Amino acid sequence: MDENVYYDNYMDDNDGEQYDPFEEDPRYKRYYKIKRVVKFTAKTLVYVLVFGVVAALLFRVYTIQEPDMATEFIWTEEGMAAYDKYEDFTVYSQKMLSYMWTDPDTGESKEVERDSFNGGKVIGDQTMCVSNIHFVKRAGQLQVTFRWNQNAEKNLLTDFKIDSLPAGELFRFTLEDEKGNMYGDVRYLSGSRYVYEYRRLVFDGIDFSAANELYLNIYFSGHPSLEPYEQLIVYDSYIEPFEIETEAPKGVTKGLVKTGK
Repeated sequence: MDENVYYDNYMDDNDGEQYDPFEEDPRYKRYYKIKRVVKFTAKTLVYVLVFGVVAALLFRVYTIQEPDMATEFIWTEEGMAAYDKYEDFTVYSQKMLSYMWTDPDTGESKEVERDSFNGGKVIGDQTMCVSNIHFVKRAGQLQVTFRWNQNAEKNLLTDFKIDSLPAGELFRFTLEDEKGNMYGDVRYLSGSRYVYEYRRLVFDGIDFSAANELYLNIYFSGHPSLEPYEQLIVYDSYIEPFEIETEAPKGVTKGLVKTGK
């Protein structure tokens, strides 16, 4: 075929692509074979890249999404009794962000930061955190989810100079106000997702009228100590709470484990 021959391009009815008269020429067989391979490879790489990005996003969403047990309101005997007794039974929550504080002596106002993390290398890199803080003043009850990841467990090995972690529960918990008073026994639900462990903690017997701040004390079970390994704020009377809608109780939440103080 003479390459200088003028020809018109037209659409092939079979594949919808533009017809190339040179494609059937034996002299260009190798060229078109390489072209098809490059085209197929490029398309495949694009599909793989798109699939990888989507898969990574979905995986990220899955890992950061908390399990249901970490967000639910837990019904205990004390909570159910208060629900039946008080018409104004209300579940509140708080986000530990910041609030405006006015100095009573000078009248000057300033913003006070409260971010749920008390500093230190463990809390600083968020290997431990609290979320889903719910409290019912009528029931004298506070519920909070405590979460940690594998880095927190590595920190325990380093901080306490041990080769392995003890069997059973790694942590025990108490609740303490700003005056040093301890409140309530502890019950909890357990859960996990990817590299995260969750404990949904329930504390009863809290006198909210006497407490301006409440702190979750976290102790390492493998090292008996009167001092907590970490401490996280879980209640602050200066921060405006908001209501949480809950369904009427159908019974005590199943799976609760009681540990005591």
